[in-house]
Amino acid sequence: MKLRNFLFAAFLVLPATGAFAQAAMPDLKTFASSADVQALLAKAKATPLKGNVSQNIVFVAPYRVNLEYRRVVPKLEVSQHANEHLLMYVVDGSGTHIMGGTIVDGAIQGGTPTHVSKGDFIFLPAKTAHERIPDEGGIAVVTIHVPVETAAAGQ
Repeated sequence: MKLRNFLFAAFLVLPATGAFAQAAMPDLKTFASSADVQALLAKAKATPLKGNVSQNIVFVAPYRVNLEYRRVVPKLEVSQHANEHLLMYVVDGSGTHIMGGTIVDGAIQGGTPTHVSKGDFIFLPAKTAHERIPDEGGIAVVTIHVPVETAAAGQ
């Protein structure tokens, strides 16, 4: 009897999960080689002057991993993500990372500056103001975006 109930439940649930998986397929890229990341970095560096170039490395909704390259320009935008935490890894270059404080007229007031360079990690909780000011030559970071709801569910 238990086996029959289990099979009946599986019969009802599995078609729905299959349909969901098929709908999610366009938002799926699960692998990128080191060569792929280096190609993205070269492409970002070759992009005509622009403050920030962001490109997807891998993504499985709702998670995203991006390569962000920032070069020295007169004014860079301050960021704050209400619904996701960020983990950043510096893959190239260096600069000053400012986090915390408050955003006033497009600038961070009261934040903590830290000089970062290749190999450094930065964790940004959701709703934390942050800004990267690149040194000469720019800075490239890999950003891992984790939705707040998903992170809370794992606790």
